[in-house]
Amino acid sequence: MKKTLWLLIGLLVVAITIDFLLFIRLKKFNIVIENDIEISLNAKRCNLDYIKTYRNGKIISDKNLIDTTTPGIKTISVTFEDYFGEELTYDYDVLIVE
Repeated sequence: MKKTLWLLIGLLVVAITIDFLLFIRLKKFNIVIENDIEISLNAKRCNLDYIKTYRNGKIISDKNLIDTTTPGIKTISVTFEDYFGEELTYDYDVLIVE
């Protein structure tokens, strides 16, 4: 009887652990950014324009214009809050061309 009880408790602990890990995985923040972003010189583009989709979070960053006055690679940062309330910063590069 004791072995059966311990086996059931063990199975219950394993099931709860698996359920918790699946919950965490399903609520993980996910973002998709466009690939190979090229912007023309002096074009008016915003930091949020190139985000295709995001899941399990919300955007905290304000919508700001990207400085496109000089050619080259520029790193853009966007801040999000995930499902669990943690702030995440995502960086992506844009290429400014003439």
